Amino acid sequence: MTVCTTCGEEVIEGETRAGAKIALDAEPRPLGMLYISSVDGKVRPWTEHTGRSVPRYQSHSSRCPNSEEKT
Repeated sequence: MTVCTTCGEEVIEGETRAGAKIALDAEPRPLGMLYISSVDGKVRPWTEHTGRSVPRYQSHSSRCPNSEEKT
């Protein structure tokens, strides 16, 4: 885990299949739209999930109070 450079909250640094870096909230969220694949460790959209129970995460930039890239 690491810390967000703009707000100081703990985040998980991940990577998408396309190679883009993405910060996830450190705590799983019941309605999170992302998960970390156990196959390749990449962050994937929840819509690609195949059924096993895994933690769901939210992009940190979507709720960071200091983020410039709100989604």
